Amino acid sequence: MRRDGFTALASAVRGMGLITAAVFLILLVVFIAQNTAKASIHFLGFNGHLPLGLTILISAIIGLLIAAVLGSIRIMQLRRALKRNTPPDQRVVR
Repeated sequence: MRRDGFTALASAVRGMGLITAAVFLILLVVFIAQNTAKASIHFLGFNGHLPLGLTILISAIIGLLIAAVLGSIRIMQLRRALKRNTPPDQRVVR
């Protein structure tokens, strides 16, 4: 069942992921195209006008980046704690 280190199931899951990502990107482009009205932005001394769709997209990207950074920090903390609390003879070496 193995083919070049990947199972057929793993290939199918990757394919579905790519299709899902493509559909999401198409919907995102449609959303931005439909929300072209100008929105006033006042943030930390920055004042300006951007299209509403772009404003929401930028806000979502900033939120994702903050969540990714905080999640990565937490994962590093948990790995460190696991390594500290696991006896050396029971550690899994990659």
